[in-house]
Amino acid sequence: MLQNTAYNTTLFDVATLDEAKRIILSPESGRTTDERWAQELIIAPA
Repeated sequence: MLQNTAYNTTLFDVATLDEAKRIILSPESGRTTDERWAQELIIAPA
């Protein structure tokens, strides 16, 4: 049986970079959000 669902964009309304990082990169595989950010963030050259 299918359920009606709604996409709630307010989940992504945050005031700080730290709040955004916690949404985007939740802790997993024994690594914290900050560890994942440092390892997975790729900054493209300008």
